[in-house]
Amino acid sequence: GTRPNRRRKSSACPCSVRLCFPPPPATMGKGGNSKSSAPATNATAASSRALGPGEVWREDEGKSFKVQKSYVSKSALASIAKRTDLPAKITMAEAAKHNKRDDLWVIVDGKCYDVTRYVEHHPGGWLPMVNLGGKDATDAFANYHPARVYKNMLPQYYIGDVVDYRETEFQKGHRAIRQRLLAEGMFETRMSYYYKLTAWFAALLAGAGYCTLACTAFPAAMGGGGPFRRL
Repeated sequence: GTRPNRRRKSSACPCSVRLCFPPPPATMGKGGNSKSSAPATNATAASSRALGPGEVWREDEGKSFKVQKSYVSKSALASIAKRTDLPAKITMAEAAKHNKRDDLWVIVDGKCYDVTRYVEHHPGGWLPMVNLGGKDATDAFANYHPARVYKNMLPQYYIGDVVDYRETEFQKGHRAIRQRLLAEGMFETRMSYYYKLTAWFAALLAGAGYCTLACTAFPAAMGGGGPFRRL
């Protein structure tokens, strides 16, 4: 008879670039540890990760927080009213003109900020700011700045919304992944990991000290004692 076809169907990822994410567990614990839980707990966890209008996830000091996406200070609004050099509408093309050390605008989340007077005070130096001058700095800004900077520092440099700001499909996907990881605690610092690592290194140091100081024979000192001590 004919030989049965025992070939299994391929489970390979259908994507042309094989960067597929496995489906996440129903709930994720702090630091991304998966935990099994009852349906009621799943619903509670999903509700806690849900964002309200105008909210996003951001990170600060190793913790994920739901915060307002953007802020505008009253002093910035007052400053805008007094300035005569600002265009009636800020476009991407207009923002792109301001890309020099002495005339620097950046775009974050579709809002434009004149950071010229802050360039020389930037802890990371002026060069990274100029590199992003006149461009969409949303993702770079999110990577290097905690949530408190969005609230306490950035708003004072606000000069208006970019009227033709649009997210590309790639940006939408990238930002959605980042938001999901923040919501599930994947950016959170687990101090227990560092405590265990410190204890492990301390044990290694103590063992190395004992073998070096307490064992007289060269093989014992190098091998940690044990069978070598009988030689």
